[in-house]
Amino acid sequence: MFICTKCGLCCRNIDKIPKLAGFHIGDGVCIYLSEDNLCNIYSTRPDICNVEKMYNLYYKVIM
Repeated sequence: MFICTKCGLCCRNIDKIPKLAGFHIGDGVCIYLSEDNLCNIYSTRPDICNVEKMYNLYYKVIM
């Protein structure tokens, strides 16, 4: 299980992820990241932002 430490790092370099191109304004920081490093759309976030879901869908089979 992935435990979020609320550091915000996973939401600060999303310009490297083509599927999240519309989620930042050129600076790589997600537009939905709040000042306290929480996701403002957490319950409806894209699958690629859900670590556990992505692991189960894609990475579990290659690890």
